[in-house]
Amino acid sequence: ESQLSAWERQYPGFEDLYPATPMQAGMLYHDQLSGESGGVYLCQTLVVLEGSPDIARLRWAWETVVQRHAVLRTQFMADSEGELVQMVRSPVTVRLPWSEADWSGLTEAEQAVASEAWRREDRARGLDVTAAPLMRIGLRGCGGGRYWLLWTCHHMLLDGWSGPLLWQEIQRLYREGETAALPLPVAYK
Repeated sequence: ESQLSAWERQYPGFEDLYPATPMQAGMLYHDQLSGESGGVYLCQTLVVLEGSPDIARLRWAWETVVQRHAVLRTQFMADSEGELVQMVRSPVTVRLPWSEADWSGLTEAEQAVASEAWRREDRARGLDVTAAPLMRIGLRGCGGGRYWLLWTCHHMLLDGWSGPLLWQEIQRLYREGETAALPLPVAYK
C-alpha cells in the first residue's frame, strides 16, 4: 500500500498535501532538540477581555477563522522517506480545542498565581504537530465581566506578521458576525 493511500484511509477527505518548508522542518528539528517543555517555537498570547464579552460569539469567530484558513488546519508528518510534509485537513474534520474555567471566586492575587500556573502547564503540554490544529484557546472568567484568553499556537503556522492579521480578522468577525465582508483567504502552496 502506498503512503498516500494509507494517509487517505487514516485522514479521509484531507484537502492537500505538500512538502514542509525548510524553515518549518528546521523549527521542528530545533523543538525536538531543545528538550524545552512545549518546545522553543510554542507561542502563547494572553489577552485581557473586558466588558462582558459574548463568549459564544467569540468562540464562533475563532472557529470560523480556523475553518477559513488552510494553514490553521495543517498538520505535519514524515513521509515514507523521512521527509517532513504538511497535510491540510478538511474543515469538517478539525475542531479548535477550547477550554473555559470560572476564576471569579478567586481574589486578584490568587488569579495572578493561577494564571502563571495555567500558562506554565499549558506550555508544558506542548502541541502535537501531527494533529491539526496546532493551536488551542483557553478562557478564564475573572469576574466583573473580565476574562483572560490564552492563545497557544506553533510558530510553524504563523509568524510575527500573520498573527496580528489573524487577530484583526477575529475581531472583525466578532463585531460584524456573519455579515463580515472578509477577503477570500489566500492559499500559500
